[in-house]
Amino acid sequence: MATAEEPLTRREVTGELRWALSELARLAEKRGTTTEQAAQDLRAVVDRFVAEGGSFSGDAQPAVLAAYLTEAQKERLSKAFQATPNLTTADLELKALLGPTSAHSSERP
Repeated sequence: MATAEEPLTRREVTGELRWALSELARLAEKRGTTTEQAAQDLRAVVDRFVAEGGSFSGDAQPAVLAAYLTEAQKERLSKAFQATPNLTTADLELKALLGPTSAHSSERP
């Protein structure tokens, strides 16, 4: 999260976030459900896996990462975006990925 908030590293994180959200959307489409329902399903599976003693080795799958992106985290990223004095392409891409949140205002493009 802190990496996405930092303007100097935002571009890299934005790409990873785009990929994760895309994978979640692809999973939802494959299952014939909404992205939010796919995220809920993934969280339930992961939570059950961990509760039963499972652990992850290596990087988590992108769709799982996207499933755990909370509204509070989106708000936090939106606030970081608004605090950035000079908008870059990465900033605009981040805003598009986050979609509408209450932290977004009509003052920023």
